[in-house]
Amino acid sequence: MKLFFLVFFGLYTFLHVHFFLKARYVLRQGHFFPILLWLFLCLMITSPILVRVLEKGSYDKQATILAYLGYTWMAFIFLFFCSSVLYDAGRFLLVLISKKNYVSQKTQFIIPLFISLVLVFYGIFEARNLRIEKIVIQTPKLCGDLKKLRIVQISDLHIGLLTNKKKIEAYVGKIKSLNPDILVSTGDFVDGQLDRIEMFSEHFKSISAPFGKFAVTGNHEYYAGIKRAKTFLEKSGFKVLENEIYVIEDCLSFVGIDDSHSSESTELFLLRSGRTKGFTILLKHRPIVLKESIGLFDLQLSGHTHGGQIFPFRFITSLFFEYIDGYKFLGTNSHLYVSKGTGTWGPPVRVLSPPEITVIEIVKKDY
Repeated sequence: MKLFFLVFFGLYTFLHVHFFLKARYVLRQGHFFPILLWLFLCLMITSPILVRVLEKGSYDKQATILAYLGYTWMAFIFLFFCSSVLYDAGRFLLVLISKKNYVSQKTQFIIPLFISLVLVFYGIFEARNLRIEKIVIQTPKLCGDLKKLRIVQISDLHIGLLTNKKKIEAYVGKIKSLNPDILVSTGDFVDGQLDRIEMFSEHFKSISAPFGKFAVTGNHEYYAGIKRAKTFLEKSGFKVLENEIYVIEDCLSFVGIDDSHSSESTELFLLRSGRTKGFTILLKHRPIVLKESIGLFDLQLSGHTHGGQIFPFRFITSLFFEYIDGYKFLGTNSHLYVSKGTGTWGPPVRVLSPPEITVIEIVKKDY
């Protein structure tokens, strides 16, 4: 984990150095503005750390302001780098063809700057455009008089500093309007410090789901503190499945995989234990499909990837995960659905990856 954060801050610093080198041609008329810019960039580089420090010190207002600024800037600096690289690549090809450079260095900064600002403003609105995704799965495994089940999946809400009452009420209102038989959360329900979000548990507790509400942990539950995160989920009305099986009326089984380094080693054991009954749903935060598990479950529900959240970051995400978002038939009557996520991590921005709540209709089919 320490290595991950070192690599992250190394790359994040590189993006800021790149921005400063591009901007210096615009600011080279004096010494004051470049110094001021670099001080601002240093603040933005360290803002994720400063936010956590302020949050732990109970300076919630200051932490929230810095979080909005710093995390929105995070989206901007990433988009500026991508826009700048693409623009420079196009300009380089034009120079090779025409043997002339038609663009000034100032223009090389201003155009990517403009594109990035437009995308960030668009991304802020897209992040608030919560969509309902629907899939239907037919199966002969529903027993008795049960003809249809409606499962509502939420994932990656990242409830934390940037979450307010209005946003929570919007989530809960939308879920209630879908009339779920079952509600599942596939990890990262919380984000960081939990002190200021305890009151939100009552909103989720008010959601009615006749067959139950189930959750598995994600990596952010561990960042926030796994014991308090589990308590918050339980107060919100969820049964937290930690490498365990929960069977409903002998015709529906949930297998919950805990998001820990050792959890995947227990997946096959649980699925082969003979304790699952009927239609089996595997809840697993990360969309990693074990080939040996295919055929042992009917539906795997996952999240974690956010669909890349900010295009073109999905191409980087795809280097680590084969399945980024959406539905996939795996064969041997096994299905996979990977949610793009209901909330946002870090930047309150999404570009070409809108947030979603997923409705999965399980319909009985007689063969």
